[in-house]
Amino acid sequence: MKISLVASSAALLLSGFAAGSVATSLASASSNTVTFHACLNTKAGTLSAIGTTTTPKCAAGSTAVNWGSVGPQGSQGATGPQGLPGLNGTTGATGATGAVGPAGAKGDSGVSLPAGDMFTGGYLLMPGAYLATADVSDADLSGVNLTNATLTGAKFFQDNFTNATFTGAKMTGVYIGASDMSNNDLHLLDLSGSTFSYSNFTNANLVLTIWTYDYLRFANFTGADLRGASMSMAVMASANLTSANVTNGNLTGADLTNAKLTNTNLTGVNLTYAQFGGADLTNANLTNADLTNANLAGANLTGVNFSGATCPNGVVFGHSGANCVR
Repeated sequence: MKISLVASSAALLLSGFAAGSVATSLASASSNTVTFHACLNTKAGTLSAIGTTTTPKCAAGSTAVNWGSVGPQGSQGATGPQGLPGLNGTTGATGATGAVGPAGAKGDSGVSLPAGDMFTGGYLLMPGAYLATADVSDADLSGVNLTNATLTGAKFFQDNFTNATFTGAKMTGVYIGASDMSNNDLHLLDLSGSTFSYSNFTNANLVLTIWTYDYLRFANFTGADLRGASMSMAVMASANLTSANVTNGNLTGADLTNAKLTNTNLTGVNLTYAQFGGADLTNANLTNADLTNANLAGANLTGVNFSGATCPNGVVFGHSGANCVR
């Protein structure tokens, strides 16, 4: 069947070209091509005497033809250029939110402290507490109970001590600066050698308290009850004692420079060697006060009551030579 098809193809080729031309064309095929030879019956369209060596001698009515076989497969072509990268895929949808975890275990109940006891800054403030090394700042200690507590050497700064209890507390050498001590009851306490600068003692009960050698700069004693208080050698520069009651107190050698003593009751107070430079004593009551060697230079003495007072030169006011008012 294959030979018949080839013969038919050969007949078609020969019908358009001379037999010699076909033979010549096929003979010039590549050396890699196998040449077939045969006799083509142009009328019947059949091939005979097929071979690969020499052209056969064909009978009348037949024509000698030859053709080449298909050559070997050519070598593989060069690798083409790499294709462009594909587009990035779209981002996947966000996953669903996970389920809520179980609730944690319940914590232990806190310890309830007695009224007036407080725990702050790592210190337990309570009656009888030893707080010599305490250092507490900016704490709300209102209502704290420090009965019989030891505060010697303790440091408190900008704390709120309103309505606190200090009965029997040891407070020598304590530092309580810029703190609110208003309305407190500190009567009979020894506060000597301490610092209370910028602290507020408004309306506090300070009867018979001891403030010897204390630093009380800018302290506020407005309306405080200081009857019988001992404030000898205390530094009270710029302190405010407006309307305070210091009757029968002791301010020997106290520094009251620029202090505000308007309407202050200083009846019977020992003010020997006290310094009043720049102080305002407007309408102060110094009845029977002792001002021996006190320095009143530069003080505002408007409206001061010196009745029975001993003036700086040792002469009682109203007697000849008294120098309370210059």
